[in-house]
Amino acid sequence: MNPDPVHPIIIVAEQFSDSKNFIPDELLGAAKKIQRFYRGPVKVLIITGDSKAAAVKSGRETGLDVIVIRVPGLTGYNGEIYKAVFSEILQAMHPAYICLPHTSWGMELAPALAIRLNADCITAVVNITEQENRLLFSRFICNDKIIAKMNSVADRTVLTLQPGVFTAGKKDDTGHGSIEIQTMAAAPRHIKSMGITAPVAQDTALAGARVIVAAGNGIENQESLALVRHLAACFQKAAIAGSRIICDRGWLGYGCQVGVTGMTVTPDLYIACGISGAAQHVSGMNKSGYVIAINKDPNAAIFNATDIGIVEDLALFIPAFIRICQQE
Repeated sequence: MNPDPVHPIIIVAEQFSDSKNFIPDELLGAAKKIQRFYRGPVKVLIITGDSKAAAVKSGRETGLDVIVIRVPGLTGYNGEIYKAVFSEILQAMHPAYICLPHTSWGMELAPALAIRLNADCITAVVNITEQENRLLFSRFICNDKIIAKMNSVADRTVLTLQPGVFTAGKKDDTGHGSIEIQTMAAAPRHIKSMGITAPVAQDTALAGARVIVAAGNGIENQESLALVRHLAACFQKAAIAGSRIICDRGWLGYGCQVGVTGMTVTPDLYIACGISGAAQHVSGMNKSGYVIAINKDPNAAIFNATDIGIVEDLALFIPAFIRICQQE
């Protein structure tokens, strides 16, 4: 169902740092894409703590109408506070679409808001299209092997957008949206934030690598990482990386993780070894110059994001490739 285009498209964001714009491109890009088919105005909600200056700055840079919600004492994500504050504000705004990032807090908040707002909820959206006057939201299903196009039948729809998929495009410099600041008192009764602990800094060569060879669950055992290292050694300015499961097992440090909860990389060449192709991983490498995947599963989702797909056992292909390189 496409709502009557008088209700806004809302971008939900948070800002607790003075050094970074916390309105992700995927939210701006997705909202603009929705606006191609649904002519509602785009507005931004930013939640922040005691200091509102950075949130105001981030909001003003969008050129859109922005509401900054200041919650004194709030220092970071608290599910109880976010649900209470955003549901109250959104109820009064009567939005048609609500866009959140597909991050840890966005994934928790989206279904809770959908329940409170009597809305549909579609998560991990990777594309937005129109068919027969209906907006369709694409997401991966069945272990990321199938793309489903989903249509909301409610008057309101809560969406989470995969990082790295949508781009904001060129900013409209003619836009001069209004900035409204609201202060809301909210204290959690059941959830207490214990703070955020930054990960231990690790040296990683991923940022400057021209070639990245990444290992996934398909390498099967830690000893097989040697094959990945040998393959990387065939290239100049190469580095090795891993999917989340490889880093969770401790086979590689988290500084080597590529994906939503890891790094976003853009090497000239990305070689995926035994990686299934989950959307969370692909979003961290889909802007690579050239992508090659090696996987013995011909139906692996990674082949949807590659320039060349090689269906073969890593233990057979990599040694054969290395022998050819050595002969050259």
